[in-house]
Amino acid sequence: RKAQASPSMGAAMAGRESPRTPCCRFCGVRLSSASSHTELCANLRRHGLLRTEAAFAAYSAVDRGDFVPEEGEPYLDAAVVLGAGAQISAPHVHASALDLLV
Repeated sequence: RKAQASPSMGAAMAGRESPRTPCCRFCGVRLSSASSHTELCANLRRHGLLRTEAAFAAYSAVDRGDFVPEEGEPYLDAAVVLGAGAQISAPHVHASALDLLV
């Protein structure tokens, strides 16, 4: 299920944090949606993920847009359904896991 864009999401995407920045309904982490890979990485870091240089560098090295179907929204901080029962988890989930690994 895709996250719905809202005025507060637009403010977060523009780099202006809103007191109403949307959060993940499962884990409560602030969503880091963006319009580019670079902006997504910066938002994840600003929201307390990708805490180390190693995690930030590793996440920055792989553009999510290379794995999301053309009709998808690669920089929306939400899971993307690929079909055949497969999906790519939300960026904040990958960033959280990466923080634990490095």
